[in-house]
Amino acid sequence: MIYAEHGDIAAEIIAKFYKTSGRYLEVLATQFNDLNKEELYRIAFANYLNKEDFEKRPMAKLTKDIYDQLASIYSVTN
Repeated sequence: MIYAEHGDIAAEIIAKFYKTSGRYLEVLATQFNDLNKEELYRIAFANYLNKEDFEKRPMAKLTKDIYDQLASIYSVTN
């Protein structure tokens, strides 16, 4: 129910994956080559990558769930 009310978040994440063929974090890494994956993920999706940090920001789990599903579709290494 809660997830259904946040379709805009899902649509934005999907668009980033679709427009970059699943390489959104790689694209960012070319611009910010000194950042690690967790830092790039925070810039890309304005949320936390690691489960232990989910309580720090609303919709962190939703964002990660969508990311994981899209990563599997695009064969992105997690």
